[in-house]
Amino acid sequence: LARRRARARRPRSVAGQQAPRGAFPPAWNSPKWTIDAPRRDQSPRRRTIPIATDATNPLVIFTPSGKRGRFPAGTPVLTAARQLGVDLDSVCGGRGICSKCQVAPQVGDFPKHGVTVGANALSDFNAVERRYDEKRGLKPGRRLGCQAHIQGDCVVDVPPESQVHKQ
Repeated sequence: LARRRARARRPRSVAGQQAPRGAFPPAWNSPKWTIDAPRRDQSPRRRTIPIATDATNPLVIFTPSGKRGRFPAGTPVLTAARQLGVDLDSVCGGRGICSKCQVAPQVGDFPKHGVTVGANALSDFNAVERRYDEKRGLKPGRRLGCQAHIQGDCVVDVPPESQVHKQ
């Protein structure tokens, strides 16, 4: 009698043969439970800008980390940094009020990186940056990473005070 109960409880495979001991119930073998499916506890992902691989998009190089990637023109520097995993701090969520995301865009020829950067690599100062500069002041040559948008190939230096994990 005990043998019959144990056999009846074990799941059966599609061919009607008995599944091996320890097999998952058939519901667990459904596509919903595959390894590639997202976990239930994951929150919905934020909209991300895909890292482009073609040479038509501007190349962004972050120093001192050396991380680089191609992004569509108009992408904020802070978004590009987050996509590449660059250690750039931002407390205000990109609203331009905390100054933690200050970056120093570089201009000139960079043979090490194989890129020449012009003065128009980033967007012009916008109203948020001008207001912040009037109220608190930005150091010369600095921009707010959340407000500066990529327009062309650029090399961006992340100063130590803007890094999350200071080295």
